[in-house]
Amino acid sequence: MTKAKNTGLFILLIIQAALIVYLYRPGQGAPPPATLLFSGLRPETVTSFTITDNTGKTISLAKIKQAWIVGPDGYPGDNDKINNLVRRIAGLKSSRLVSRTRGSHSRLKVGDELFNRKIVLSGPDRKKVVTFFLGTAPSARTIYLRRAGEDDVYEVGGLSIWKLQTDKESWWQRKYVAVKNADLQSLTLTNHGKIISLQRDAKENWQLAGTPADRKLDRNRVTKLLNSVCRISISGYEGKNFAPQDKAIATITYKTRDKTFKLRIWPKNNKANEQVIKNSQSRFYARLEPYILQDTLELKKSDLLLKLKQPSTQPPAAAKKKGGPAPAQ
Repeated sequence: MTKAKNTGLFILLIIQAALIVYLYRPGQGAPPPATLLFSGLRPETVTSFTITDNTGKTISLAKIKQAWIVGPDGYPGDNDKINNLVRRIAGLKSSRLVSRTRGSHSRLKVGDELFNRKIVLSGPDRKKVVTFFLGTAPSARTIYLRRAGEDDVYEVGGLSIWKLQTDKESWWQRKYVAVKNADLQSLTLTNHGKIISLQRDAKENWQLAGTPADRKLDRNRVTKLLNSVCRISISGYEGKNFAPQDKAIATITYKTRDKTFKLRIWPKNNKANEQVIKNSQSRFYARLEPYILQDTLELKKSDLLLKLKQPSTQPPAAAKKKGGPAPAQ
């Protein structure tokens, strides 16, 4: 009897061991493969983008002829930043399903009324393509997301509410002048009636108009000038109805292979420590910090020329006497 009982227990142990091996076999505890949350979203079809924060404030971005504009006034948008964000949303994946209950939406702040961010992407004719909500962040790299019309809540990475602000300044294009040096054919600076004009010659070398025959162009100084005026970033835009009270003190005229435009510059506002500029290609006046163009406005034509070699002030060395020194006595 005892022998039969022991045999039965032994068989039971073997069955339990086999069950444990089966349940905990390699790969059994691995999470399900990550899948796209917005599989039907094609970034190139998105033509508008709205963000609403938890206070109800909304910012609208719209794409017109492949260029993004910000808000109802149509400020230039940062195309790279916005396009990268749309592509990131289209590529969102999650392998972690946090909740499937509607009651969790308010707690996780992904509800229809209680949320941290509501994002709406639309296509042509304002037809909604994707709507979703972002809630609290369980970690520094992840955030809760719920697609509109669904109860499921996911934990995703790659998005942050701090990068989805509702102020227009966060989405402005700050590059106000962007010209490649190699494309520039001429540059003319008019400052208080004085003109500095640079032109490329047939060999693509820069020449300064009015250079004396005995002077040569300082190529390094010219390159420094071009770098400072061909890439100008601003601190902000003025309103669409803004008009400066003073007259412009300087104008820079750019001529490339396919276009010509001007940048007008106004006096520094000492109170605000800013300077107003206006690109003829833009609808908007802009503001920048005065130091950005300070060297350009103080530039003289002679600064672009190599310094003349000064004649030596030392007397010529005494000529040696013919025949060498006299023999010692």
